[in-house]
Amino acid sequence: MQLDKTGIVIRERNYFDILDLALRVVRTYPTPLFLTMLLGTIPFAALNHWWIGDYANIDYADELGDIFPYWYLFVSTLLIVVEMPLATMLTTIFLGQVTFMKKPGAKLIARDAVGSLGQMLVFQVIVRSLLTGMVIGWFVLFSIWPYLNEVILLERNPLTRRGANRMTTMRRSSALHGGSFGDLFGRWLAAMMIAATLLIAIWIGLSVLGTMLLSFSGAAELQSEAWYGAAIYTIYLQAAIWIVVHFFSVVRFLSYLDLRIRREGWEVELALRAEAARMVRQPT
Repeated sequence: MQLDKTGIVIRERNYFDILDLALRVVRTYPTPLFLTMLLGTIPFAALNHWWIGDYANIDYADELGDIFPYWYLFVSTLLIVVEMPLATMLTTIFLGQVTFMKKPGAKLIARDAVGSLGQMLVFQVIVRSLLTGMVIGWFVLFSIWPYLNEVILLERNPLTRRGANRMTTMRRSSALHGGSFGDLFGRWLAAMMIAATLLIAIWIGLSVLGTMLLSFSGAAELQSEAWYGAAIYTIYLQAAIWIVVHFFSVVRFLSYLDLRIRREGWEVELALRAEAARMVRQPT
């Protein structure tokens, strides 16, 4: 491991550069990112479908009925907001490791995931569920603590303070995010607008592609209005949401690196630490 020779170049970037770099990262590591996406998404997608999938059923024969599943979309959104950190934790750990290692192993990723699971459950399940229930709490999640996942998974600080100078996860998060509210809020608004546009485009694309594949396969019985009405929300929309969630987990990781560079001069620290390591290895 050489701290000044990273898989992702450590330097300051604006938000549009980060979005472009995220696409490059996805293109460079398509297979491992796809696998971490599947492993993170499938359990939660299956759970959500089992739990609230029936809410998306639409009866087109009922002319007086409401054919738009507002309740399904509302509950589904709440669930995904709570599930996002756990669903993307493998992707975040992989990106953290591939930054400094050429080929991070599955065992190392699994070990770090298991080691961080306790704090993830405390902060990103219990606390996050409480804040998600109060929709105003989303402001805290996305504007004040946007990189809490990266702090927990990559920096591995202890949960509690046993000494006066010991850096805990919350102290580290406050130190990282403090003083950057304006920039973090602006990036959150930009991410929301871009994510919404991307979500709609992917949703429409998947819906059209799915319909075409069913038509070509001759599965006409599956194309009934009732089935398609439910599938457009429970299959195509959910797939589009999770694709966007995982793409923006890459964007979030790169934004976390950028924030550390801006606030802490991290690229200089890495260069100094790498040079110090070389000096230690040199014979005297």
